[in-house]
Amino acid sequence: MKEPELLWIDEKNLRREQIVLIKAEDNLNKFIKAAERVLGSLTNKQRELIRKEKIQYIEAELKKRFPFPNATVEFNYQSMGVDLNQLNNLLKAGTSWRQYDFDLGDDGHFTQSEEQRMFKQYYHYADTDRKNAALSFAKKIEALVAEAQEKGFVDHGLLPDVSNAFRGLVMIKGEPRREGSKLVVNHEGIAKYL
Repeated sequence: MKEPELLWIDEKNLRREQIVLIKAEDNLNKFIKAAERVLGSLTNKQRELIRKEKIQYIEAELKKRFPFPNATVEFNYQSMGVDLNQLNNLLKAGTSWRQYDFDLGDDGHFTQSEEQRMFKQYYHYADTDRKNAALSFAKKIEALVAEAQEKGFVDHGLLPDVSNAFRGLVMIKGEPRREGSKLVVNHEGIAKYL
């Protein structure tokens, strides 16, 4: 079976998601640095666990170090000189990194992975029989109208009516109702509405 044809990329929302990813990467690395100030030097395995489990991992590690196991958590934190406010504030204020994929470098720094599962939602394909049929039909309309325009058989003033008649499978490129405008496949329309 052949690969579905890419119809349209939602560039606006993809760019917005890429900006959020940059903020998430920055927030994750700030969180790891703050965790390191609390726990001390971290291995890459610990960094990965902190990325996944966030504050729960840090609290569990601190609990193992409690000097007074029978005392309250707050008392133990005070006696250890530990304050988790900065970590909690980073979690509250920062962008969540959970939905993104990161690679951990040898230097202990997280960078965004090249492949992001989150980005797939912004790529729209002709992945159904209906979308494939619509795309095929729209390409035929585009070619037929282009050929008719070359031969002088098209009234440019009526092109918007043709577009409307085909329920947005094709759209006007150029100034509607003016010489030089033409019908083209409406990839976004087919992706969004079929």
